[in-house]
This record gives sequence, C-alpha cells and structure tokens, in this order.
Amino acid sequence: MTAVRPSIRLEAHPDVVLCCIDWNMPVMTGFEFVVEARKRQEWRDITLMMVTTEGEHDQIVRALAAGAHEYVIKPFTPEIMLDKARGSLACWTRRCRHERRGGLASHGGWRGH
Repeated sequence: MTAVRPSIRLEAHPDVVLCCIDWNMPVMTGFEFVVEARKRQEWRDITLMMVTTEGEHDQIVRALAAGAHEYVIKPFTPEIMLDKARGSLACWTRRCRHERRGGLASHGGWRGH
C-alpha cells in the first residue's frame, strides 16, 4: 500500500468525529496533521486524539497547544481508551447542543472541551 497523506483519507470520510493519530506516521508527523487539520474549517469539530509512544513533556504541550484534545501514551489499557473516547463523545454532544442553541455565533467557534 502506498503511503497517503492522512488529510486525503480524512476528506473521504466527512462524518468522522474522532481521529486517533500517532506522532510517528509515514508521510507527515501526527503533529503536522494536527496543525493541518486545525487550519481547515470543516475539520475543526473533529476530536483529535494523539496516541503515541512519544511521552516527552514538550511534545505533549506542543500537540495540545496545536489543537489535539487528548494525548495518550502507549502502552495503554482498553479502559484508558474507553474513558478518553467517552469524554470526547460527551464533549462532541455538548458541542452539538451548543450549536443548536446558536452559541457558536456569540463565542466565535468552539475550542476544546
């Protein structure tokens, strides 16, 4: 299989609400993907979860500052992933409710949990 930019694959799935990203990916890094995804209006509501072996404090801070919502360091347990996914789903649900009430217009957009 030929390596393809993750953004091209994401374009093919406009209904995605959660995207798990590794810092070390072919073609572009997970950090580069987060930065690119946050530049695109149509992807701003996607929850980005960095799932990686990279556990340096600087990398965690950079990823979260760039727009990742979660940072999970490998190895992890299924319970950790379920907790993170539940938290992201709850956040996404709140975001949808907020949008229906017209809250985004007055706040200039949603940013994080």
